[in-house]
Amino acid sequence: MSVKAPVLNTLTNTQQPRRGVKSPCTRSQTRRAQESSPQATTSANAEPVARFEELPDELLLHMLSLAACDETVPGYDGEFQCPTFVAGRDALVLGPTSRAARAWQTVHSVSRRWSSLANQVEPWQQLRSMDDWSNNDLNWAVLRKEPDDPGHLVWAASSTSREEGKKDKWHSVRAPGGDVCVVLVRECNEEGVSYDVVRWMGCLQAMHHPCIASLKLVRAFNTGKEGEHTAVHAGMDFVDTSVQKIVYGTLERTSHTVIGRPLPPVMLRSFLYQLLSALAWSHARGVAHGNLAPYRVLAKTLDAAKDQYLLKLGDFGFSPPHAALCNEELPIRPSRASPELQADNKHKHYGPANDLWALGTVFAEMACGNRDPQVYMMIQDLDMTPEGQLESSLHMLCDDGRNLLRKMLKKEWKERITAADALCHPYFDGLHDQCEVVARYLPQSMPAPTRFLDLRVPQQWTPGLDFLAKQPHLNARMWTILYDWLAVVSFKFKFVSRSLQVAGDFMMRYMSQVQVERKELQLVGIGALCLACKHEEVMIPNMNDFIFICDSAYTLPQLMVMEVKILTTLQLQLHVPTAHDMLLPYLVELGEAPEDPSQEPYSPLRAWCECLLLLGQAAYPVVMYDPAVLARCVATLGGLLSRGVHSLVTRPDGSVHEGHRSPQLHERVCWLKPGADWECLRKLIDAVEQAAKDQREMLVKCHHKFLDLCKLEGRQGLLEKYRKGDRKQTHLTPQEVRPLLEDHLPIDMCKSHGVFQPRASKGAVDDEGAATEEETAETKPKKMAYLRGVNPKDGADVYSIVGVTCALGKQLLKEHDRFKAGTAPTSPVGA
Repeated sequence: MSVKAPVLNTLTNTQQPRRGVKSPCTRSQTRRAQESSPQATTSANAEPVARFEELPDELLLHMLSLAACDETVPGYDGEFQCPTFVAGRDALVLGPTSRAARAWQTVHSVSRRWSSLANQVEPWQQLRSMDDWSNNDLNWAVLRKEPDDPGHLVWAASSTSREEGKKDKWHSVRAPGGDVCVVLVRECNEEGVSYDVVRWMGCLQAMHHPCIASLKLVRAFNTGKEGEHTAVHAGMDFVDTSVQKIVYGTLERTSHTVIGRPLPPVMLRSFLYQLLSALAWSHARGVAHGNLAPYRVLAKTLDAAKDQYLLKLGDFGFSPPHAALCNEELPIRPSRASPELQADNKHKHYGPANDLWALGTVFAEMACGNRDPQVYMMIQDLDMTPEGQLESSLHMLCDDGRNLLRKMLKKEWKERITAADALCHPYFDGLHDQCEVVARYLPQSMPAPTRFLDLRVPQQWTPGLDFLAKQPHLNARMWTILYDWLAVVSFKFKFVSRSLQVAGDFMMRYMSQVQVERKELQLVGIGALCLACKHEEVMIPNMNDFIFICDSAYTLPQLMVMEVKILTTLQLQLHVPTAHDMLLPYLVELGEAPEDPSQEPYSPLRAWCECLLLLGQAAYPVVMYDPAVLARCVATLGGLLSRGVHSLVTRPDGSVHEGHRSPQLHERVCWLKPGADWECLRKLIDAVEQAAKDQREMLVKCHHKFLDLCKLEGRQGLLEKYRKGDRKQTHLTPQEVRPLLEDHLPIDMCKSHGVFQPRASKGAVDDEGAATEEETAETKPKKMAYLRGVNPKDGADVYSIVGVTCALGKQLLKEHDRFKAGTAPTSPVGA
């Protein structure tokens, strides 16, 4: 997906100048460059090309102002009268490595004239005034503290950090543009940037919704002589009250004995609609709140006399990470915990359904005006509560309101209503005509939220961009070595697969913007993995553990500084889809993964597909492709191994049925698209084969189970192990696959590359999948990456799933080339 080039790239040179050569900025240098170029002799009548250096000061100043705004500098409307923080824009990231600061430095390095004009650009003046680089702090003289403003008290009361003993400071400040925000000051000390801050900022950056308390400003920095401590400034959306105070009259958390006021019917419907809209928006982007309560629902007073409030869902610091799906404990308030999260529940399930349960309890609390113990006990088993009892306990709710409450508090989480569906419930009929707040901020014509898999990061790395082009000290082999090492580290620490994928995305985007020395490459990799773990993992290693696995090649302050550099350079864009996420829908369609996360163990095919992703991303020619392209390639290979054919085929009338068996592999798959997909598949197969030849540690140490050699046929044969279901009419048969292996993986070639095992003492198994007699636990040799070998028991050929996958991929590419050339074979493959 292409991304529009920033304005600054257009103003300066479109191509990066060579090292050591000064950019041609003066008129004489520009003229000489034009005279020496071939285009200068094209035509005498051609119109002269205007150069930016020759523009009048007024016009150039205007273009620099546009460039400043394009680089996410404070707000600007052409008259310099816009507030500092503009609604619907990403948070302003400060710091010397932020995009705004790097853009300002680039303009100043062009020429003295540009430097002088840049100092007059009001957005950059505002930026420089807010960020005190000399003292490595915010300029509190410009961001004036407002001690009488209630915003900082509201935020402090809602924060979960005090439950963990964090000594946060909250300040209401007035920005240069006149608007107010609340700034969190967090001293993180030796833990680096706190995990809850990383998760909070990563989830909220670029998520713009009127009922979600957005980030306005973020600044992460290192303190101390060597940067041995880390601190964070995070500017939050302005609020002046919360649902807790609206109901109970106090910001403090109350017990069930405190009686508040029940909300009026229209106000109750308005509050619930606003919260459901916020949850629907965040759930669409793959973010669950995970800690919903009245004191975490903030509000901005619009008209207190008319009870008009705009709610703001705040504190995403405990949003369940991806690793929470692996049955890990999370600190969720017991009174709001849904049944699937109770301590006595063996298989816990974290996700959006938890938010709907918590919101249901808040809904009942707002309707009652208190935490009535009788209502609370009834809610825990609402499915068994008679309608008469529910009506007597919640008489202030209409029939539709009680019906919606029942759907939100279903004991079985799979049957619970979603936030998007709840917005269409009859309980909200006519609300836009009755409530001015909902009609103004949440119109019925509001666009749908961007789905998680469609998210892209603007103005950073884009698929196809050679992110090592700006790295004169690095090459593609170094990327492979680094990624391979990080895969081993992730395996040793038992990180979820997505953590390594996210870390790879961080590295690509960082290296596409910042030049990295060779000696710092490993530090960039471990810094990206550390940051990814804080966003994705539940149990996060200590930062000293990351230093230890680097064999103390770096110090803890160096790692902490690198973490801040990566975070700032990426503009806090941490919550992004990876190839791992894009592969999951295809695995669901193949039946190799459930539609919802569960505690079911991974099938062999799903585990192998995820291994293929890692092997592909470790290869530089493959990792430059769009993750969606790589996911389709892996899914296609997995589909061939699993079913031999894509299982679902659409008829002309739109119905779906089982696919028919096709003689060619090319006709058995339908996920690959013309163009880049086939080139990516070609490079992926080469990368997998090369990993076996190089005895890559990622394959040998972490995924050695895929190197087991066994026969194709038999009850525990290789094809049987990776196929799905009993669909003999579509499955690949040993009679089809064996000729492909002889064609694409002949014994002589495998021997020459060291991927052929001639003896039994190195992992060969019989046709039942059991270890041979010659191999015992004591004499088991070191695992090697073999694509094929010989079974000593009967001399039969044995293969690994790596070899079979490479052969199928090569045959698929061969048939595709023939198909394009119009010479596709007419007989079945392998016949």
